[in-house]
Amino acid sequence: MTTMDDNPTIYEPVSLKEFFLTKLDSLTKVVEERFRVTDKALVLEATELARRLDILNGEAQRLRDIQATYLPREVYDVSQKEVSKKISEFEAFIATYQGKGSVTAILTSTSISIGIGLLFLGLNYLLRR
Repeated sequence: MTTMDDNPTIYEPVSLKEFFLTKLDSLTKVVEERFRVTDKALVLEATELARRLDILNGEAQRLRDIQATYLPREVYDVSQKEVSKKISEFEAFIATYQGKGSVTAILTSTSISIGIGLLFLGLNYLLRR
């Protein structure tokens, strides 16, 4: 059997005041370590937040640069009205000639008539010589 003298884990007796002071000292160390770790975590978090804000600010600048290349709505509306007006005028022009024959047919018949006229003029010129 072992006695108290043989067991190295047995502590020597201390006063209650010394016991609580030792406990208080160890708790103080734990709290100070926790505060130190928390401060370090806050510094890391602030650094990461600053990095993310820089990225967002860079993205905002990139978007502003891209937006400068966009066509303003007012300019688009004016251009669209002009294009619509020209299309309407062209449709009216085509509608005018639709009943009278197609533009291609008119141009073809006119070209043939001019060609025949020139042929007769050339023949007439050659026969008079």
